[in-house]
Amino acid sequence: MKTTPKQGACGGLLLLLLCCLNGCSSQPPARLLVLSSLPAMSLPAMSLPAMSLPAMSLPAMAPVTTAVRQATIRVEEVALPEYLDSYALLTRVGSHEVSAVPDYKWAEKLSTALTRLLRQRAAALGYQNVDSGEQADLHLLVDIEHFEPQTTAPAEVLLAARWRLQHLDQPEQSGQTLLHQAVAGNTATQQVAAMEQAAGRLATLLLPAAGAAVADQEPPSGRSVGMNSLVK
Repeated sequence: MKTTPKQGACGGLLLLLLCCLNGCSSQPPARLLVLSSLPAMSLPAMSLPAMSLPAMSLPAMAPVTTAVRQATIRVEEVALPEYLDSYALLTRVGSHEVSAVPDYKWAEKLSTALTRLLRQRAAALGYQNVDSGEQADLHLLVDIEHFEPQTTAPAEVLLAARWRLQHLDQPEQSGQTLLHQAVAGNTATQQVAAMEQAAGRLATLLLPAAGAAVADQEPPSGRSVGMNSLVK
């Protein structure tokens, strides 16, 4: 069957329309976000030529033994509301409304990212992290109630958390903390950077600095102490 010029033109237009529809329907992949930024990179150490020194004989010293060890901490998995513990980056746009940021999503669930950040900050303060179920000098439990950037003025991240801090040698502490962290701009990466800063401030407030080591001792019985904090 011979195709007329009119039929050929219609077929070409139909093919062009299908290509346009396919192009419009294909969405670019979402950009993945992580809560923790990369640590500062240190320069490699410079190697110097070895220098030979005359041997010196010193009197033998008896080994020194101390009953000390590194302070340990057990940071439990951070609890979040179900709507927050997802892969969507949510912003608060009203008193009862949140909105997902288009074209962006978390590379992992927010509870996983927050737990790892708290454990990293604990290690930076001198603690040795131990697994769940093991005894530790410090036991931290955090329940997040709100943790999202808000787009209405003032542009900030609101972090509200309930927490418990259990010690081996001190009374248990518990309380609530409300943090306001300013956002430098309105992009998704700037909002996530402010969320990281807010989470870091929470870790600083909750975790006392650990000494290089602690003395072994029996844990006394303690009582609960309530603490509330509101930080702008």
